[in-house]
Amino acid sequence: GKNKKKTTEEMLISQLLRAFYFGCYQFKGYKSSPHLSSKEEPALTISAPPTQPLLTCLKYENSLANGMQLARDLSHMPANICTPMYLAEQATRLASNFSAITSEIINQSALEALSMNAYLAVNRASAFPASMPVIHYSGRRDGNNEDDKNAHPVVLIGKGVTFDSGGVSLKRGSDMHHMIYDMAGAACVLGVISAAAELGLNINIIGILATAENSIGGNAYRPGDIITTHSKQTVEIISTDAEGRMLICDALSYSEQFSPQSIIDI
Repeated sequence: GKNKKKTTEEMLISQLLRAFYFGCYQFKGYKSSPHLSSKEEPALTISAPPTQPLLTCLKYENSLANGMQLARDLSHMPANICTPMYLAEQATRLASNFSAITSEIINQSALEALSMNAYLAVNRASAFPASMPVIHYSGRRDGNNEDDKNAHPVVLIGKGVTFDSGGVSLKRGSDMHHMIYDMAGAACVLGVISAAAELGLNINIIGILATAENSIGGNAYRPGDIITTHSKQTVEIISTDAEGRMLICDALSYSEQFSPQSIIDI
């Protein structure tokens, strides 16, 4: 049943698998001439009877590891490869890989029509057009009827700033190369939905990737600007390096239309 507790053996194997997958993860990177010769793939042998609970543990941990690998790989990618458009492509790829997933890429003109002004402000100086991927995972099947796909979803909103220069409120140069990781929230949403679909979880999830590149240029938003958000509230910009809340606030108010049972922003 749903509330059945794991046995000690199941818990041990579950934690063992999780530690194994975690410890074996390595980002392949982009070196043209790797210094180390390729080694054999790490292997783990578990001597235990192949009971259904243990096979379920294996499937769960394997799917979780696949989702975590996707999130980590995307996070490690440099900003000239992992652009907002690339994240949109990942959303589209999930939809092509899993029948329970559909994706919609809301483009710049549609965002403008929706008055997503706070969201758009962050990306204004970027060379890339603004977009907001919205991913629907429809796994609810409690009643096996048409109402299941309309059951209140969990909404996941992931911050997807593929590079954060700080904008006009420029970050220190010595730390700026770390700012490729400012899209790890969006990568996490992709990984979670991928794992949920692989496991066929009985839940509806909507993932919103709040993507942008916070750059510098003549069109950049400035400290002191007053911007009207999607929810019709006005905000004064004090620091353009507080771009996450600009993206997330519009994504949050946009998500109200889905009547979610809960919202998690990452």
